[in-house]
Amino acid sequence: MFRRMPYVVLGLAAALVAGAVLADSGPCDPAPPGATKPAANKADAQAPVYPANSGGVQIGHADWTMTVTGDKTGKQTVAGGKTPTTMPADTYTVNSYVEKLTSADGKTSGTLTISAPKMKFQVQAGKTTDVGIGSPVTFVLAATPAKNTVTFGVTMFDVSKGNPVAAMADASGKAFAAPKLEIFNAKGGSVAKADMHYG
Repeated sequence: MFRRMPYVVLGLAAALVAGAVLADSGPCDPAPPGATKPAANKADAQAPVYPANSGGVQIGHADWTMTVTGDKTGKQTVAGGKTPTTMPADTYTVNSYVEKLTSADGKTSGTLTISAPKMKFQVQAGKTTDVGIGSPVTFVLAATPAKNTVTFGVTMFDVSKGNPVAAMADASGKAFAAPKLEIFNAKGGSVAKADMHYG
């Protein structure tokens, strides 16, 4: 969450001005919070073969780690990449998720952390399940008016639109620069600019 101290404005429109958000270069199939669907296989010959009572989870990012709690199998840590990761057949609650972000040349450019995901997924024996979690990130701006003061806040959400992103950092571990806020009057003229901050 980014916050800006209360800003005194009247009859003004606000626009969030932010640079492009780094995201995993690989494809990711968005899914609503808590929803999953079987992955489509091009041919039966290409379908993964899983051990008995196991299936696969496909997230579609190059490097990720998550902790989950299975209804039957309990808590465990799972890590993987763009290919399916084998897991016991069960229904899982996601406890946390960390993804290494990559640039266009495939190098690690940072990390994305979701500390309290709001989702579950089910692994079925012999099947692969796509789970929509992680990058790309969406910034959502909220304005809270109070008399002549408006407080602006920005929340980051993952690809599912339901998981708040707790943090994003570059390859050295330093947090990415916070977004900038620019305020315009009714005629479209810029009247104020401000840097937001973490908090």
